[in-house]
Amino acid sequence: MLGLSRTDQPEERGTTWSWFTDGSDDVASGMAVTATTSMQLMAVHGSVRMISESIATMPIDTFRQQGEERVATEPPPWLSRPSNDLDWVSFVSQSLSALLLYGNSYSTLTYDSDGRLREMIPIANEKVTVTAENRRKVIRVEGRVRTNILHIAGMMLPGELVGLSPIEHARQTIGLGLAAMEFGSNFFNADGNMPGVIELPRIAQPATKRAMAMQWKKMRSRSGKGMPGIIDDGGTWKQTGVNSEQMQFLQTRKYSAAEIAGQLFLLDPTDLGIPIDGSSISYANLDQRNVRRVQVTFMPWIVRLEKAFSDLLPRKQFVKFNVNSTLRGDTKSRYDAYKLGLELKFITVDEVRQLEELRPLTQAEKDEMSPPPEAPPEAPADPAV
Repeated sequence: MLGLSRTDQPEERGTTWSWFTDGSDDVASGMAVTATTSMQLMAVHGSVRMISESIATMPIDTFRQQGEERVATEPPPWLSRPSNDLDWVSFVSQSLSALLLYGNSYSTLTYDSDGRLREMIPIANEKVTVTAENRRKVIRVEGRVRTNILHIAGMMLPGELVGLSPIEHARQTIGLGLAAMEFGSNFFNADGNMPGVIELPRIAQPATKRAMAMQWKKMRSRSGKGMPGIIDDGGTWKQTGVNSEQMQFLQTRKYSAAEIAGQLFLLDPTDLGIPIDGSSISYANLDQRNVRRVQVTFMPWIVRLEKAFSDLLPRKQFVKFNVNSTLRGDTKSRYDAYKLGLELKFITVDEVRQLEELRPLTQAEKDEMSPPPEAPPEAPADPAV
């Protein structure tokens, strides 16, 4: 029982605003902002790709809780191949892309005759609607009620059934970025910037001026690019255009990109190659950068995925993403940490080798590496002798 709806009538909680509008009606820039158009912006595309593929390629393991001990178990088949058409990396990448763009991920669950999970098949968000009916959450796919649906939601407001769409709630910033990108294309095509005027020594007929302007444009836009222009009959060229820096075009694009990466997706913009002028952000080493990325950017999504997939396993079993590969710093930093752990005796050589993806040592190798036993101290000489 959800107890979330204020009425017993079906109340639709949309999963994307773009079903009813092209996304431009309430965007100040006038650009259509949808999940598809947003991905044309490199800051959005790069952020979604980095987060989804970084988490999707992390190793994942299954465990069983036995008292205070966590015991590794054999993973189910769907954990390596969720469906006939998708491997694990592709499935997680699709699920995270949906979460990052729409705020929700939906997958159809199919079971075999023994009731074991067989497949998880992602569903396009545009096909899904979520309603509250008789105080219960009802999921429809293309208008039909479906029950075996895995729904993973992002950040939710109180009383809501679906996650907030990050793209929808950042549509003003994304719209500005899209508008700057379109303006840049028009700018370099000379549509947004009249490069100059042709001054004539005497008054010319409108048809003559139009013909001269069209001829100039034609010659400069085809094979004449890079060649000097020639104006006869006493005409002269006077440059009037402004450069992109004066139009603050580059600054607008850079600011929008940094805002999208840093505030919408919680990524360090420099991870995507976006410079931050006057920023005080600094990292002493690669380890700090990796830790920040895992804790701030990846972990909220990792925890949601772990909870959803653990619920599909038998009781007391759960899945864990192995973030060690992401947290690994440079070789010297890792070896210094291993050395300290070995000296304090809270880690063994075999555990270190496992972290470095090396085989365990044989007993002969361990004996060879062990220091030789110390010789017993010599007995003091008898002074009476």
